[in-house]
Amino acid sequence: MHFTRIEKNTRGLEALIDIDAACFDTPWTVAQWRAEVENPENRILLVSVDEELLYPVGFISYGISGDDIELKKIAILSPYRRKHAASQALEKMLEDARSMDAHNIIIEVAVTNLAAIRFYESHAFYKIHVRKKYYNNLVDALVMQKEV
Repeated sequence: MHFTRIEKNTRGLEALIDIDAACFDTPWTVAQWRAEVENPENRILLVSVDEELLYPVGFISYGISGDDIELKKIAILSPYRRKHAASQALEKMLEDARSMDAHNIIIEVAVTNLAAIRFYESHAFYKIHVRKKYYNNLVDALVMQKEV
């Protein structure tokens, strides 16, 4: 897998939007993605099977706040799941975190998303809090953390 950072005025925004829509029931809007890309505190890495970004298969999006990193979204298209692409993207984020002397990574995940919870647990994330009715005022969010 290859990783390319998406920044303002670089190509890849359309791929992020398409992958987000394919992977999530409630994808972010174009305006939300533009704001993410333009915020210097955020890092968005497009995951592709080639260096030229002709075949993007996923992304990882995270924000940096002091010595903490908030993992916002990680998405891999269905045909590329269970091929370690998400694990490789997470490892790439961890390398970035270590280079910035970050101490913690935080993620929020719906308690109903058991596959994601198992994925994060397999990468040493652990539960630190539950936010009641966080998603659409209906579904609880599990807040998980990992020390870097």
